[in-house]
Amino acid sequence: RGNRPRGSIVKVGAYLDRIVELSVKDTFWTADFFVWFVWRDRDFHPGDTFRVVDGDITKREKVKEEVLSDGSIYALYEVEAKVTKFFDVSRFPADDHLLTLRIEDAQHDETRLHFTADTEASGLSSRVFVPGYKTGASSVAVQAQSYQTSYGDPRLPPGHEVTYSQFIYGVPVARDGAGFYIKLFQGLYAAVAIAILVFFIKPTDVDPRFGLGVGALFAAIANCYITSSLLPNTSQESLADTVNSVAIFTIFLTLVQSTISLYLYDILDNPPLARRFDKASALLITPAYAVINLLIYKAAVA
Repeated sequence: RGNRPRGSIVKVGAYLDRIVELSVKDTFWTADFFVWFVWRDRDFHPGDTFRVVDGDITKREKVKEEVLSDGSIYALYEVEAKVTKFFDVSRFPADDHLLTLRIEDAQHDETRLHFTADTEASGLSSRVFVPGYKTGASSVAVQAQSYQTSYGDPRLPPGHEVTYSQFIYGVPVARDGAGFYIKLFQGLYAAVAIAILVFFIKPTDVDPRFGLGVGALFAAIANCYITSSLLPNTSQESLADTVNSVAIFTIFLTLVQSTISLYLYDILDNPPLARRFDKASALLITPAYAVINLLIYKAAVA
């Protein structure tokens, strides 16, 4: 690959002006950005022939084009593109992502046109804001991207490989603190707390003793639906799924505990043993649930 012939050099830079929309559920983000090209070969018009890989350009407006004093050509474009992004949701809602813009020339491969990155002028606007996330420093790079296809051209041999020069602009985004995490699970935590309250209710008071647990279980299941509605339809296990599963299992344990406590109190006619069992369960399950959730969150943000 290092001996591959390279075509005319085109310097490329980008400045992200705005993130119009970002949807983890619908697997896309929309960028409003400026991209510029500096080149010498007048046979090329890279501003007219570039494409955004995995994206649809909804706006391509030439801001300016000038011939510089050294004879090179400078062209600046304002672009809006909707980019497909399959987000890694394994740590949702404590997730972070790298948003990338990948730019290629749609007509000329690397043997005819080669990009170099304008690392000095490329950057990120202070206007860039994504609700619930904080942005990091942007970076740019150029890589060779190969496609093993002839695109149906009968003149090319089977297994033909064509390589394009690809300019990459990236900006990292990460959840801004624990606010969204707490907001998403505060109802779930309340449901588990209510289920734990049954340990302080007399076992023979069946309606509140079991009713609180069943109600908490339905609340936890409802929270599962809420978190699932924020994610794409994927088989990937997320952090939210783990938190919900731990809560459902804990509530189920309280129901099992209530059944055993009722058996001790009523069937075996041993109220002191039932009370000791309730007290031991409260002292074991409550801190265990709190510690497990703390460890889950710490592992996610580490």
